[in-house]
Amino acid sequence: GLMAAHAIERDLLQNGIEAVTRLLPARYGAVGILDDAGQLTQFFYTGIGPEDAERIGGLPQGRGLLGAVIRENQALRLDDMTSDPRSAGFPAHHPPMKSLLAVPISHQGHAYGRVYLCDKTTGEPFTAHDELLASSFAGSLAMILANARSQAEREQAEGRLRESEQRFRELAENIQEVFWISDPQKNHMIYISPGYEDIWGQTCESLYASPRAWLDAIHPDD
Repeated sequence: GLMAAHAIERDLLQNGIEAVTRLLPARYGAVGILDDAGQLTQFFYTGIGPEDAERIGGLPQGRGLLGAVIRENQALRLDDMTSDPRSAGFPAHHPPMKSLLAVPISHQGHAYGRVYLCDKTTGEPFTAHDELLASSFAGSLAMILANARSQAEREQAEGRLRESEQRFRELAENIQEVFWISDPQKNHMIYISPGYEDIWGQTCESLYASPRAWLDAIHPDD
């Protein structure tokens, strides 16, 4: 419901991690989104107040267990984080956390980030069912992010194409020579420069309508 009702990305990420943290339930939860270079670009959390977050300072950079989740592209479930040799510890002023459930936000082999939760409120360790729930959320989130980024890439490509077409037309309209672009079968005119009207005394629209006879006349062997 959250994914259907909230726009990507801020509302979805913040409300999503809060919902998953309540469902498990866990004391702390966070979701981090990475760029293509693996750098953290967005980070949303719950369970830590603004003042505590300010005292902690920098955001987690994934040099320890969270980095392993991305590198290995698989979930990590630990009863005691400090017992894992990959643990990098916590920065100063960070609240103590013991158990960890972390899953990658991954789609078709591409990692978009990670979701992690710490310390169930019941004091019990995270279960396989908890991991399934978190992985389901992360998987759905990954598909949404993949679609959003694909759409952004398409819009950027279309924008570059429109800019190229505009530059081309500005150039074509400021030269006196006549040139045209047609398909290999010569039965479809793609573009004719405005100078055509001055030299042949016909409108460009007439050429678009019936290009074959004109092209055959000026280039019979083409």
